[in-house]
Parts: sequence; C-alpha cells; structure tokens
Amino acid sequence: MKSCGRLRKAIVLLLGCLGALAMSIPAREAGAALSVVPDHVEIGTFYQGCQVAVSAVIPAGAEAVVEVVGRANTQKLLRKGRRGGLWMSVAETEVSGAPSLYLVMSTNSALLSGSPSDLPWGYEALAHEVRFTGRPSEAEQANLLGEFIKLKESEKLFGMFPGTLTLAPATDGQCVVKGTFSLPGTVKPDTYKVSLSVVRAGTIVARSDTEFTVAMVGFPALLWKLAWNHGVLYGIVAVLIALLTGFVMGYLFKKGAGGH
Repeated sequence: MKSCGRLRKAIVLLLGCLGALAMSIPAREAGAALSVVPDHVEIGTFYQGCQVAVSAVIPAGAEAVVEVVGRANTQKLLRKGRRGGLWMSVAETEVSGAPSLYLVMSTNSALLSGSPSDLPWGYEALAHEVRFTGRPSEAEQANLLGEFIKLKESEKLFGMFPGTLTLAPATDGQCVVKGTFSLPGTVKPDTYKVSLSVVRAGTIVARSDTEFTVAMVGFPALLWKLAWNHGVLYGIVAVLIALLTGFVMGYLFKKGAGGH
C-alpha cells in the first residue's frame, strides 16, 4: 500500500512538472498557420504578372514579417564605367548566393526600417549571403550590392514593403494577418518559399513556412522545352517567329502610313 501511495505521489508530481513546463513555454509554440492563394501560378502566352494573397493566424499583440524567396543561383552583372568620357559596360561580375526573387512585407514599418543586422530578413540579411567575384573590398561589395538590388527592384523581383500587412481585430487571443504581393511577369518557373516570422518585443517567437509553384503552360512551355531539349529546332522556330512578327508589324505600319 505504501508503494502504491508513493507511485501516486510520483505521478502527481510528474504531471505537475509537465503542467508547469507547458505553462512556461512561450508564444513560440502558438500555431501560426500560413496560407498562400493561389499556391500554383501558370505562365501562359499572355501572362504579365498576378497578385498572390497571404494570410496567417498569429497571437494577439504580436507583429509579423512575411518573406517571399526564390532559389539562390549564380547571376551575371555588367559593371558600368567611364571610357573616353562615356559611360559603358567595362566588366562582368558573377553574383552568387542571391535569390531569384525576394519580397518582404511587415505589419509594423519599424520591422523593415533600420532592422538589427541579426534579424534574418531585409536587404541587410541578404548582404551576408550575396558574394561577387573578384574579391572586392568592403566598400566595393556594398556598392555592388546596392547596384544589384536597384537592378532587381527595377525588374520587380526585389522589394521591401514596410507596413503593408494588415491585422484584423483579435479574437480568442489570436488575430489574422493578411497581405498581397505582386508576382512580376519576369518571374521564372520554379518553387518559391513563403516564410512568416511572428515577432513580439523585437524577438521572433514563431516561424512558419509554405511554398507555391510557378509553371509554364501552353506555347511558352513548348518553347521552354525546345530551348532545353532541342536547341537547333528552337533556333529555327525563334527565327520564324521573328520573321513573322516583322512581317506583321511591317504590314500594319505600311497600312497605317497609307491611310494618311
């Protein structure tokens, strides 16, 4: 009987410890379900970009940052310089570690303006990953990164959007965060990652990831397959398309000129 009593006490003590441990776990364990709509985007003949919506449920009183990130790859950047008083391309630099797409949004503008360098988002975070050939100095690295980001922003492939995520009123200790981002017409077929960071008092307390895919369909998909698998045939088709386009444009301009 004494052994049974001791066993009961041990079980009660264990359950009490587990309960205390559960109460001590921070908001990190609170679910932060993340969804992306649509989660599959098709690039057809007339695709010029689309809007993608993101939403998540986060703990009340928290803020959020959402990143849309493409696969890192090696890209080439033409460097400009003066030659004979004229600006022209003077060298080619390879860029490694840069994502093909990088968009970041936040509920609070302060999360993306002057963020501490140890937080894993924003252009400051990219600076730790992107590298340029030629072993540039720290100043040259910063200058090249700035020019690279400007180029990608002009292509709508990079962007920081402080305060563009909205928060719905809290219910039952949770609230809904929503936002949309523009997927440009220049986006490449691939699988892209969407990451949610839940922030409280400047500290990340929860993270959640999901993905969406971009795929070519129809005529663009046919040309893509030809380019990769049948280079000669693709070249012939490209020449024929160029000739046909030139003929049609020439006919239209000639007809328009004749009308005057």
